[in-house]
Formats: sequence, structure tokens, C-alpha cells
Amino acid sequence: MTEKYSKEDQIDINLIKFLWSINPLIKSNKVTIPYLLRETVILRNLGEFELFQLSKYFHKRTYEKGEVIFKEGDFGIGFYIIVSGRVELYTERSGKKFHVTNLERRDYLGEIGLLEEGHKRSVSAVASEPLEMLGIFKPDLELMITEKPGLSSKFLQAMSELVVKKLHILAREIRKLKVENSDLNDEVNALNEEKEKNDQ
Repeated sequence: MTEKYSKEDQIDINLIKFLWSINPLIKSNKVTIPYLLRETVILRNLGEFELFQLSKYFHKRTYEKGEVIFKEGDFGIGFYIIVSGRVELYTERSGKKFHVTNLERRDYLGEIGLLEEGHKRSVSAVASEPLEMLGIFKPDLELMITEKPGLSSKFLQAMSELVVKKLHILAREIRKLKVENSDLNDEVNALNEEKEKNDQ
């Protein structure tokens, strides 16, 4: 005779896996995606189980030194978190390479590509040493919105905060450049005035 179980009696496999993953008595050398996400500052507002659910939409990948992650002008489709290693961002003009910045462990890149439709990368990204990253892509985000709307809302809020933070940094850099440019103009004007006096 086959016993019938109600929905409440069925085992929640995801919950069992989650409890297994956070059990301190179970030792494992494997560094899991939930563990890595837990170290990510922008996701600090998510609970342990939410990070475990979020990890299902992330992918882990390694890159060799010199391997290109994306090129300037490529369509942006993913957001990346650096687990280990270093990434160089650069741009090219008239065939000449210009270094933009280096990114290291726990830094992020590509958030606009995940949020904006049709976004094109403004810089190229290359692994400047052996690299490991977590990545989430547009199809993963769309699936999460369908399957876990509450979780996706919290994740998108974290992405928005990251974008706003970077906009503040960019605005500060622009103000600094404007001040430096103004000071430089004053110095050039002073030199021109002095030259005119000497020429008279």
C-alpha cells in the first residue's frame, strides 16, 4: 500500500542543502559560492538562506593570465565579483593602450551591463594574473526575477546602491579635475601676462 504525503510532509531539499552548507561540524575544503557571496560587502543585507538561494544563479570561473574577460564595445551581459587575482581595465585610442585601473579581490565590475539593456562596455578587462571570479548574467537575473521575486528585488537594490556609490565617486573625480583644470588655467594666464610684460 502506497502512503500518501501532504505537501507539508515533503522534504525541502534546498533547505536541507542549506543547513548542511552552514553546519560548522561538517568540515570541507571546498569553498562554496554561498561562502564567497557572504564575503561580498554589497550583499550584506541578505541573510544566510537568501545568499544560499542567490548562489544558484551565480557561476564560478577561472581565467589564465592575459585572458580577456570582455572587450571595449562588447555588449554587457554580466556582473562579476573578483574572488582572487587581479583585473586590469584599459581603453584604446588610435591603436594605443591606456591603463584605467586595477581591480583586486572583492572588487566588482560590469554592474551596468547587467542592469542596462543594450549597454556597451566602455573599457576592456583582462586578467593580469591567474584569476577566479563569480559571475551572474542577464538570463540568470531574468530567471531569478521569475522564480524568486523577493530575492531579486533585494539583489537589484544592492546593484543600485553599487551604481549610486560609483556615480558619487565619479562626480567627486570630475569636481577634482575641474578644480585642477581651473588652477592650471590660472597658472597659464599668469605666465602669459608675465611674458607680455617682458616682451614690452
